[in-house]
Amino acid sequence: MLEDLLNADLTRRQFLRSTARTAALALPMAPLLAACGSAGSSPTGGSTPTTFRIGQVSAVDSLNPFVSQNSAYGYLPIFPYLMKQFSPTSPIQGDLAKTWSKSTDGTRYTFQLHSGGKWSDGVPLTATDVAFTLNLLVRYPIVTGLLGSFIHGLQNASAVDATTLVVDFDRPIANALEGFVGLPILPAHVWSPHAVGKGTDLQTFQVTAGGVFGGPFKVVRYEQQQLLLTTTNPGWYGKKPKVKTLGLVTYQSDGGAIQALKEGQLDSVSASIGDIPIGFSQLSSSDYTVPYEPGLFYAYIAFNTNPTKPHHRELLDPRVRAALAHATDRAQMVSNVYFGHAQAAAAALPPALGQQWQNGDIEPESFDTALANSMLDRLGYTRGTNGVRVAHGTAMQYKVNIATTVPSYQQLFNVLARGWSEVGVQLTAVPLDSAAEFSAVTAPNGEYLESDLDIWYYISTFDPSPWLAIWTKSQIGNLSDTHYINSEYEKLFDEQLHETDDNKRAAIVKEMQAILFRDKPTIIFAYVNASGSVTNGWSKSLKLSSFNGFFPRTSCDWATNLRWRA
Repeated sequence: MLEDLLNADLTRRQFLRSTARTAALALPMAPLLAACGSAGSSPTGGSTPTTFRIGQVSAVDSLNPFVSQNSAYGYLPIFPYLMKQFSPTSPIQGDLAKTWSKSTDGTRYTFQLHSGGKWSDGVPLTATDVAFTLNLLVRYPIVTGLLGSFIHGLQNASAVDATTLVVDFDRPIANALEGFVGLPILPAHVWSPHAVGKGTDLQTFQVTAGGVFGGPFKVVRYEQQQLLLTTTNPGWYGKKPKVKTLGLVTYQSDGGAIQALKEGQLDSVSASIGDIPIGFSQLSSSDYTVPYEPGLFYAYIAFNTNPTKPHHRELLDPRVRAALAHATDRAQMVSNVYFGHAQAAAAALPPALGQQWQNGDIEPESFDTALANSMLDRLGYTRGTNGVRVAHGTAMQYKVNIATTVPSYQQLFNVLARGWSEVGVQLTAVPLDSAAEFSAVTAPNGEYLESDLDIWYYISTFDPSPWLAIWTKSQIGNLSDTHYINSEYEKLFDEQLHETDDNKRAAIVKEMQAILFRDKPTIIFAYVNASGSVTNGWSKSLKLSSFNGFFPRTSCDWATNLRWRA
């Protein structure tokens, strides 16, 4: 929920852009973070650093969790979480939760919380805040959909006392604890005035640097899309962070951030999730740490499958989508966009999630434009004089919404457009910021009638349900960018959600992936390795180890170690 360091369109960020030495978007703000440690100290000097400066390409687009499209990773240091998890194979651990128990019938969880925590305004952090946050998901499922998609079957949460929380589900939930990993807890005394009526005020509420936060750090300056500057929160309930100030500075390119790292303006560079900057290969391994690991992330192109859409209705046909899948050069995407740090994809769950969940029988379609042409010919879509095919009297020319916040999306589009042009399909990119892209995809007013295609990404927790949820009817207007509805899929989703036997659940999950592969509401490009944050000498001294909590192993390193392992 990464993200996310991830949730940010990171996932579409591409390190490609050979012009990667572009000046930093937020470079003028870099001096705010210039002093790494006491005055005059250098990253490799003897002084103990007090500031940790992270450069990144994806930006924190909002401090309001109900409207943000790319900020989940930026939330890790500033919000409290009930649970945490470091990898798909590691156990769920408590964060604010100290201990917990489950009722015999599996429908009630009772949590004992750490005491003594305070919000940044000095108000105690208690079970009331957690219950309030959870009940928002029940009361306002549409408004809170992006966050609520992680927790299913929730009925009610209540605070027995300051440190005792009771959470009730309608039935046993297979991934109940996993659902809490990606959910930031909000201060009830701040947000309750906005939980009125239809709850729309929850989205319009402007959270600023002067807001109330409960993580190990609190925000002292925030410039949207440019800078997030935080300092330690004295009321933090966990171990004290190793640094006093944490800064996230946004750059136009990974290359610009890497150059700033070389010049000593940064202490770490977060690889745009899903992007493998070519500049990383230019860094000396003796001076920098550049880890790569299988990631919980993939990029794809989504089709608007709303049966009532008035235009380009040929795209509603899975046979057309199958033909276009054969015109998609995944191998070129892997080699030229991700520099080999990825693998061609097809199934809806990435291998990093665990082999027990992925349907191994699903393989990417071959890149075969002759076959794709033959398939489209058989459907009767012939080429016009300009070489572009015509379907139902209209040229097969489509606009593709792509996020400007991730350079790799443009590169993915370029590869895609070349392949599809070989089969008589013409694409035009429509660059938008992430919020505008989602608005375009769901236009008008959440009806999914105007858009045809978009390049997006997905990244989630270690449990299959959040991954599979994006194709459920409940996520239309929230996580869904396809408007995909399939009654068989819906039934199986509900079954796996409540199946507590892992082997039986895995069989259901694999069947769901087969349905998605058959129907193709999306064509998944590649499973992208997580390129961990590049760190310099003194960063190494903090003994940063990979964090694979809510998001892939990326610059979440700082969140884990400065927050949980300090």
